Amino acid sequence: MMMFLFDFTVLATQISALAGTPPEPTWSELCRAIQIVETGSHARPSMARGDGGVSYGWLQLQSDYVADAKQEDPRLDRYSYEEICENYTLATLTMHAYMRRYAQRPYSAEQVARLHNGGPNGPNKSSTLRYWHRVKKELKKERTQ
Repeated sequence: MMMFLFDFTVLATQISALAGTPPEPTWSELCRAIQIVETGSHARPSMARGDGGVSYGWLQLQSDYVADAKQEDPRLDRYSYEEICENYTLATLTMHAYMRRYAQRPYSAEQVARLHNGGPNGPNKSSTLRYWHRVKKELKKERTQ
């Protein structure tokens, strides 16, 4: 499935270049931007707690989010909630499984960010637009550095 994302990103980049619009970010760029929005100023992002203690780790994952991702990718079952949240690679793999479960393909950066922030109906919630704009701002920063 990662190959699908990569192929889409390459194609989107080529189309965007022709159209003069910014290309979709890579999965790595998007995960990093979401991580910065979620825990960027925390001294130890892997240990960050948010939303009154219900969100945890690098990407501020909640237990229901991880459970949904585990249903999509049973290989994640061998890891505890804490192990997933505290390990950046596992957290991003969990986010990818969550997207496979709920996102419409092809994924857009906006859809991923809003799903991550607002759950399965996140892309339809006006409350997730502000979050998307914060992620988009981080993506722009990354590309200008």
